[in-house]
Formats: sequence, C-alpha cells, structure tokens
Amino acid sequence: MNKGHRSLAERIESLEGWADFSAWMIVVGLVVEVGLAAGVSDSSFVNKWGLVASDALVAIGVAGEILFTRRARRLSAELQTESNKQVAAANERAANAELELAKFRSRRFIPPVKIEEIAERLKRLAPVKFDFSVSAIDQEFMGLMDQIGLMCLWANWEWVDWPFNGIRREDNRAFGTGSATHNVTVEHVFSAPQVVQEAARALATELSGVGIAASDMLGSVALAFPGYEETLHIRIGRKT
Repeated sequence: MNKGHRSLAERIESLEGWADFSAWMIVVGLVVEVGLAAGVSDSSFVNKWGLVASDALVAIGVAGEILFTRRARRLSAELQTESNKQVAAANERAANAELELAKFRSRRFIPPVKIEEIAERLKRLAPVKFDFSVSAIDQEFMGLMDQIGLMCLWANWEWVDWPFNGIRREDNRAFGTGSATHNVTVEHVFSAPQVVQEAARALATELSGVGIAASDMLGSVALAFPGYEETLHIRIGRKT
C-alpha cells in the first residue's frame, strides 16, 4: 500500500471510529432516557435536565453517525477508485512486459520478398566480401545467418570464410563463434575502403528497416587479418 492509500485508509479508520463513538452516544442517551422514565430519581432537577441531556446525546449521536459515516463512505469510494486505477496500471505494465517478452523470445526473420528487395538495393555496392561469426551455436542465430548470407549473395557480394579457426557449415563455409556481441553488428577495420564502410552502413540500415536490430561499427584491429582488410565481418548475437 502506497503513502496515498495509507493516508486514505487511516482517515477512513478514524471516521469509522467517530461513527462508532456517535452510536454509543445514542445508546447512552437512550439508556438515560429509559432510566428517567423508570423513575430512578425523584429530583425534578435531575429529571428535567437529565431528559435534556439524553435528548442531546441522542441528537448529537445521530448527527455524528450520519456525518462520519457519509464521509467514511466517500473516502472509501475514493480509495476504491484509486485502487482500481493502480490495478489497471499494474495490469497494463504486466501486459506490456509480456508483450516485450514475447518479442524478445520471437525468432528474428526476414520475409523472402524483403530479402529480394534489399538484395537489389545492395547490388550497387558489389562486389563486397563478407564473413560471419555468432556469439553461440544457436538455431535462431544460424537461421538469421542463412537469411543475411542469402541476401548478400543475391546482391552479388562474396561470402568468404571466417579467418580464425571457423566451424564449417553444410555448404562448407566457415563461420566464427564466441563473438561478444548483441543483436547484429556489421564491422569493418579503420583502413577499409570507402565502399566497404558504405556497405556496412547500408546493410545495417536495411536490416534495421525490417525489424532486425543492427548497427555498423569499427571492428577489432585483429580483424585486419592479411587479405581480410576489405571484408565485412557480420556478427550475430542475442537480441536486446
């Protein structure tokens, strides 16, 4: 319960306490009135003013009970409204979190028609060499590698082997593993030709355009392996 809820609850509890006190005033007033009617005192003064006091107690008790009960009821309604709002907000947050979790768990996929469209746009940069590495052997990573690789091949780019002890695919192309990356990064070394740097930006932009989080960046100096300075290194990791 937050601070606002506690404040309302405390006020309601206080009002209910006063309503109970008012009810006891009515009871006391009625008891006094019954006692006077039963002739518990022979004093005219006691009978006269006792009756006034009992009537006053009953009147004040009735008024107090009505007043405090109404106020408590109104605050209870406010508390219920606030609770409903908070429950609705919590449900909305839960639904959004569930949606985000579903998106996170969903498999990244490029529709075939988009692969063809992107390949056509990337052809202007051909020929560009590229290789792959993945952060782990994962079915989703491998499937995305297949799609991006096919797209680049259709763009007349050249798929080359990963230079550092790669793992062979069924098509005999080697890819790297253990890449410390998230999403998709398209890397090139600082000394890469301008067309390679432009190709990295273009590929990352096209992937982002179809919902695949991707970015282009400068890669490690170690990637400037002899003969690979002009190669794009496409790294695939878990999406964030």
